[in-house]
Amino acid sequence: MGRPYLIFGVAAILAFLSLASLHLRYKPVALEWAFYDPTFFYVLKETPEALARASCESNTVMAFGSSPLDTALARRGDDWRRRAEWRRYDGPLDDSQRVFSIVRTLQADLRMFYPVLALLPDCRKIVVLTAGLLLQENLLDEGAWEYWRTLLIDSPTLYYGALLERFWAPAYRLKFSEGIGPIIRAKKPFNRKRFEPFYRERAELREILPAHRDIILELVKNKAQVVILDVDRSGEWENAGVAEQQNFRRILRAFADSDESIHYRHFSYIDAQYYLDFAHMNYKGADIFRPWLAAETAEIARAANEF
Repeated sequence: MGRPYLIFGVAAILAFLSLASLHLRYKPVALEWAFYDPTFFYVLKETPEALARASCESNTVMAFGSSPLDTALARRGDDWRRRAEWRRYDGPLDDSQRVFSIVRTLQADLRMFYPVLALLPDCRKIVVLTAGLLLQENLLDEGAWEYWRTLLIDSPTLYYGALLERFWAPAYRLKFSEGIGPIIRAKKPFNRKRFEPFYRERAELREILPAHRDIILELVKNKAQVVILDVDRSGEWENAGVAEQQNFRRILRAFADSDESIHYRHFSYIDAQYYLDFAHMNYKGADIFRPWLAAETAEIARAANEF
């Protein structure tokens, strides 16, 4: 009889620890549970508050997005880390600017980044948001089991793993050599049908969602220059959905034009040799993208400082 009670007691303690994970204190009251992914916090080396304070440094760019941003910045060495679907990078953008980026590699919605965005102080700063974040996603679309597993199992596991990293080398950090990112093309020809959901989302968008608009206007109120960054995939990808992309970009540009602190920037696709696949740049592509982004953010910062 003693063993079942012991097992039950241990299970109850683990359940309590799961529910009591410290990440819950970072969920803003205004954020719906459907857009809250607690594993977000375990990609950070620092606390969310420390990351937020760094945004006020004059040479710092804060960037949030999905996997194309991750490869476009070409994280190298030990300056980036991975936990679950999240990536975090802290490194040089050019000789005078550094970039903090947080990326979600699968479904990505601007609301998923709000626990950190809500902490950004009232100071002049550059915040880059990739265009895809302004499409509606929902973690619950992955299924109820996957959602609750992330909330109650994956997240506490990563939390206690992070505590153990104080005593052992990081278990989740990945290292890449300089040779990563060879020129690899898909073995099969580009198939538009495979990416129909991507094009359909853009064709169906009629306006910036109110929840996304509110987050961006909150950033603007706190003296942010918000850059909506539209990074092209490969030529095959872009040319297969010209009409859908034109609709999407028209809405983005109109939104940016509504406020002088919101800026739309479009990085057009480059030659096929600069992509790992149809959607992601290799190192050579990233070496073209980073100076371009650095020039754009520097120009925006200079213009803002003149006022």
